[in-house]
Amino acid sequence: VLGYNALSTEDTGDRNVAIGYEALTALNYDGSGYNTAVGFEAGHDISTGRYNTIVGALTGDKITTGSNNVLFGYGAGGAVTEGTRNVAIGSDSLSTATTQNNNVAIGHNALLSAESSENVAVGFGAGAATSSSGANTYVGYQAGTANTTGQNTAVGQNALVSNTTGTSNVAVGIKTMDANVAGDNNVAIGESALSSMNPSGNVDMYNVAVGYQASALCTVGIKNVSIGGDALYTDDTGSGSVAVGYKSLYAQ
Repeated sequence: VLGYNALSTEDTGDRNVAIGYEALTALNYDGSGYNTAVGFEAGHDISTGRYNTIVGALTGDKITTGSNNVLFGYGAGGAVTEGTRNVAIGSDSLSTATTQNNNVAIGHNALLSAESSENVAVGFGAGAATSSSGANTYVGYQAGTANTTGQNTAVGQNALVSNTTGTSNVAVGIKTMDANVAGDNNVAIGESALSSMNPSGNVDMYNVAVGYQASALCTVGIKNVSIGGDALYTDDTGSGSVAVGYKSLYAQ
């Protein structure tokens, strides 16, 4: 114990580490807590929570009974109270979640607004606006950063960067589906695949685009399959096409 009022309430509990001004100051668990808190008011409100590892000023400072959380960085997991098994690494990552569980947020502002569980976001601003939807996976700089209620998988810089309510989409690659806001049920793999798609509302699109710039200019077309670099490249509104091979049906 090191720091003013650090671990000051604990009377019979043991196996905790508190370093910093009022770190773990409210903890009073009658047993082995196995909490580690380092930083100004780190783990400040923990009362009976256990197995938490907290490093950073005001990090995990609202946790009360939450356990098994790993929080690193200024304000990381700053609103968590009863949530368990969350990992937040990076300033202000996972800073809105309170009672949610099983989230992984790595990077500044990753899952900044999350009020749901079982999300994974790795990268600066990844999944930053995600609020009520769970089970999202966002990996890459600002991947899925605007998503609010959609349930998606996005891997790559700016993948699904504009998506807000679109759901059940898989976007893998730099700028894949980066214009989509509300389109649903698409698969885009490859840099700039389906990069122009943007229906006016939540529409089941069922497009599959695999390859560099596959279906890159498709805006509202549905039920298309394009496999290969620049396959079905210019078709913006067509539906039900199948293009396989480099520049297949390029100018359709």
